[in-house]
Amino acid sequence: MSKLSSEEQLLYQKTENLVKTKMPAFAGIYFRTNEESMSAGSIYGYAIDMVAFFEFMSSRMSYSVKDMSIKDFESVTDALIEDYLIASQTCCLGNRSIAAIRRRYAVLRSFYMFYYTQNLIDNIPILKVKQPKLVKQRNYMPSMEEKLQLLQFISEGTLPSTRASNYQKNTRKRDLAITLLLAGVGLKISECVMLNINDLHLDEGYIVVKSRNNNIVNISSSICIVLSQYLSERLGMIAEYGYDDALFLSLQRKRISQDCIEEFIKKYTTALFGESIKIAPKDLTLSYREDLFFDTKNIAFAADKCGCDPFTIFNIYKADILELQSNPVISNRL
Repeated sequence: MSKLSSEEQLLYQKTENLVKTKMPAFAGIYFRTNEESMSAGSIYGYAIDMVAFFEFMSSRMSYSVKDMSIKDFESVTDALIEDYLIASQTCCLGNRSIAAIRRRYAVLRSFYMFYYTQNLIDNIPILKVKQPKLVKQRNYMPSMEEKLQLLQFISEGTLPSTRASNYQKNTRKRDLAITLLLAGVGLKISECVMLNINDLHLDEGYIVVKSRNNNIVNISSSICIVLSQYLSERLGMIAEYGYDDALFLSLQRKRISQDCIEEFIKKYTTALFGESIKIAPKDLTLSYREDLFFDTKNIAFAADKCGCDPFTIFNIYKADILELQSNPVISNRL
């Protein structure tokens, strides 16, 4: 290494201190290997972002950061990575820019790719998570009436083009089931994608969402009926090899993708509302969370039902919570 300035030496020392005190033992391999190829400022920035990730994982797991193994790192689910990126954007320091969230995504992806190329892990869960788009998007919160209209249109309506309406005959029950899970249960799009047939327990009125700490998610009898109707259809399908367990299949008989769900929600909403109202799968999930929180005024309950941290709920609705806390009747429920 060429002669370093005092400022560079200080940054490398800070990086080394973060690696030793706030990261698992295996993290040091990454920083030692890349020390020659990265500037002092870059490697320190990477260290700060990875500290944030490991601290988030520690808050969601039963072990400390120092006890995290390379296998624990490999087994992190894509849903947890999505939660980390959301938590990064709504941290107590205020909303971060999309560019900052994209950087955190890129740093974490670099970490996973490094250990994969070193043959230390076989799985790269972050590849299942879409990189946040640079263009800031407005989260449209559909009203209850709009959600009911959407569900009714999926159930009974017809898409305008002949080709789309032909596809719709084969996907209507699937599309309705997925949309209900997004809008009526608050599942994330990735959670819908990863559902397997044996995750349904319709006689008992619940489904299993493996990525959540409390993986038992209760569902209403009306949603059970819709899932049962789709399941009867699904059990008659022959899936492609390797996708026999998948609950939701694409027309190619493979596990449905996030892109596919986003595309069919866009088709239905555009056909129903035109270009004036644009509803994405994420909007349906977030509207469920918002309705649940304001209906119950209970942070812990809303967090549990939505599969996220109470801290996340608090930061998103901080202004509303502070206002509610001034009401002595409601404050006891928060």
